[in-house]
Amino acid sequence: MKHYVSVCVPLASGQWRVSVPDVAGCEVEAYSLGEAIAHCTDALAQYSAALNGNRPGIPLPRDLCEIRSDDNWRSAHGVD
Repeated sequence: MKHYVSVCVPLASGQWRVSVPDVAGCEVEAYSLGEAIAHCTDALAQYSAALNGNRPGIPLPRDLCEIRSDDNWRSAHGVD
C-alpha cells in the first residue's frame, strides 16, 4: 500500500509550510510544525470528501524518489 508523501518546509518567517505534492493545492502554512501537519491532514480529508467517492479523481501517490526527481514541483514550491 502506498501513502501520500507530505513535504514540510521551514519558512524564514518562522512558520512551516506542509504540502502534498500529489494533490494539487493541498498546501498549508502554520506557526508550528504540528499545527501545519494537522491543517494539511484536514485539507487532504476535505479534498477526498469533496470528490464524494469519485475514485478516478483521486491522484495516485508517488514514492519519495519520484517526488524528489520532479524538478517542476520542487522549483514551484521552493524545495531543494
